Amino acid sequence: MKQKQIKTRGGLSFNTQRGCFSITAGGLTLKDYTVAIASGESTIRGTDIRWHSSVSGETQTITGTGKGVTVTLTISSFKDNESHRIVIGGEIRFTKAMSCERIDILHPVSSGTVSVLSMLTHGHVMGGCNLFTFPGTKAQKKPFESWHFAAFKTANDFSLASFDLKETYPCIFTGMRTMKNVQAFTASMRTEADVKKGDIIRLQPLTITSGSNGHAMLERYGERQSSSKKDFSKRPIMWNSWDYYRWCISEAEVMENVEFIANDPVLSKHVEYIVVDDGWQYAYGDWEVNYKFPSGMDGLARKIQAKGMKAGLWFAPFIVEEHSTIADWHPDMLVTGDKRLPGLAFSCMKRMGFILDAASRNGGKFLADIFARYRSMGYDYFKLDFLRYLQNGVYYNNGERPAKGKLMRDALQNIRNAAGNDAHILGCNFPFEAGDGIVDSTRVSSDVAPRWENVKINVKSMAARYWMNRVLWWSDPDFAVCRGDDTSDDTDLRRMNPLNVFLDMKNQNTGMKERWDNFVTYDEARVLMSLAVVNGGVIALSDKLTRLNERGLDLVRKTVAADDRGRGVPIDLFEHEYPERWVQMNDKGRRYLFVNYADNAKRLTIKSTDIDTTLQYRDFWTGEPVMLTKDSFTVTISKHSCLFLESI
Repeated sequence: MKQKQIKTRGGLSFNTQRGCFSITAGGLTLKDYTVAIASGESTIRGTDIRWHSSVSGETQTITGTGKGVTVTLTISSFKDNESHRIVIGGEIRFTKAMSCERIDILHPVSSGTVSVLSMLTHGHVMGGCNLFTFPGTKAQKKPFESWHFAAFKTANDFSLASFDLKETYPCIFTGMRTMKNVQAFTASMRTEADVKKGDIIRLQPLTITSGSNGHAMLERYGERQSSSKKDFSKRPIMWNSWDYYRWCISEAEVMENVEFIANDPVLSKHVEYIVVDDGWQYAYGDWEVNYKFPSGMDGLARKIQAKGMKAGLWFAPFIVEEHSTIADWHPDMLVTGDKRLPGLAFSCMKRMGFILDAASRNGGKFLADIFARYRSMGYDYFKLDFLRYLQNGVYYNNGERPAKGKLMRDALQNIRNAAGNDAHILGCNFPFEAGDGIVDSTRVSSDVAPRWENVKINVKSMAARYWMNRVLWWSDPDFAVCRGDDTSDDTDLRRMNPLNVFLDMKNQNTGMKERWDNFVTYDEARVLMSLAVVNGGVIALSDKLTRLNERGLDLVRKTVAADDRGRGVPIDLFEHEYPERWVQMNDKGRRYLFVNYADNAKRLTIKSTDIDTTLQYRDFWTGEPVMLTKDSFTVTISKHSCLFLESI
């Protein structure tokens, strides 16, 4: 007789007649789920499969057959003093050829409703993280997606639904958020594969973790993702050309800032790299120097080194613009679309481009030669941008649709091999499924700018990814910039308008220019720079240093000179959309950051549970002592401002 219900030790039960299962993990309940395989023609659901065997033990195995597939699910349970984990793995064997576009490991049979107090979602690349609280303020349904993991705060504890970061196929959680809860919660592998009879796709293990401490849960998740030992003893500190100059950068402007840093008594001691960003090359895909760098990139590297700093360079290694040599003469080096022809799969600020086939022999050799050559010129730092676009192609080398997580990792490993293990590589627009071990630092936030709205947007992703920092790589929260009317004497402050590319001849958006012209105040600049310090990762200056006034220079000097006190932790990560309280601590001491994002002043009561009152503190920016009482004290923080304390 067929067994109807299989129960595991971990809180998962499987009904073999219905082909669906339910999970109870702490305060998180997932009821009536199945597996599903979406092909180009139809969707094969576990409810349509005959589940005919089960084996109990440390790992329980459940097998089902039908509709051209044999599905094997393995269920494991792990428990320690702080958390409990249920892991669902297994494989799918295909008994006929088909297009396998997606595999849902969690596929809701009914509503897929999840009732929680808050949900932390994770973006695929830099930026894209959000905290949603329930009940919300708006009744309409809105779709959400969360790559690699989704974290929940429930009435009783915290739960984390997660895949390992290093994925063969990119993995994502999707659903709808309503005012009251989450619906249609789904966990998927984006396979996008053409399978033959007999092929096997192994399921990326899905883990459901529950525990009493949300921060500890995320931190242990990060530790499990670490596969290599890196040296995190020295923070990367640099000046980068992009945020002020953008495409207008030139050798003369680079050297003006280099000279200023070399002659500054503070900056000269701390700035290690000078990074020339986008604008030095002829075209994306033609990585040759343009007319604005008369000494050549080798000559510029020697000039930077002569001033005691290391040279860095920006690349978009997988992007090929239409007017580049590769696009005209070597279409065989481009990834192709559904008709096996090259297609424009890149777009940013209305610049278009093809995608280099990094998996092909010629494409791989092209990349290796480029990075070996610039490494030999003396470049020690490489900022690799627009990486995710490599995954936008349909067909790659030999007409295949490769697993896109592995594709990304192999392409980056080729660049790493050419650049050398001692070069510093920053992954920008880095798909996190490539995992650790290849890049040294990773952009964790969206593009920043010296504008208050950008500060608020960026802090969400910086906070949601704090657990990565100094475990998987150095986290880069983008530029530490402070220029504005209060901090610079720059007559050109509002001349550059790169957002003009979005303006058409009709129905022009004048609000775009107004927002772009609205620079940070001094208080807002202090918040941005405080977050850069408390993050405890990459510090990247990007203002025109010669135009900053004494208030601006004081901010950048104190930012780069701040002693390293480890990575920062957003204390209220699961409570506020924009985390207001941060702590940073190691054996050198502690820092506490309290931020007011509101448009009005705010009275804040700081209790002994929020801060170690046994220590003495000073204001990080003014150096003035701050007296704390043992129990609590109240302080008023101006709008768009902060209180940044560090122990003496």
